[in-house]
Amino acid sequence: MTHKRALIVVNKIDLAAADDLEEVKSIAGEIPVVAVSAEGGAGLKILRGRSSTRLT
Repeated sequence: MTHKRALIVVNKIDLAAADDLEEVKSIAGEIPVVAVSAEGGAGLKILRGRSSTRLT
């Protein structure tokens, strides 16, 4: 069995409750979760770094 690399990206984090993000992280298990706000720019640097190291 081959293992696939994965990364969960949660957008519109500025509109979500903190509990929502914690629930996503809990469900994701070992898959990394990156929270971003595309409009405000929050988390985009982290996303770029994670996606380049995690998915290549």
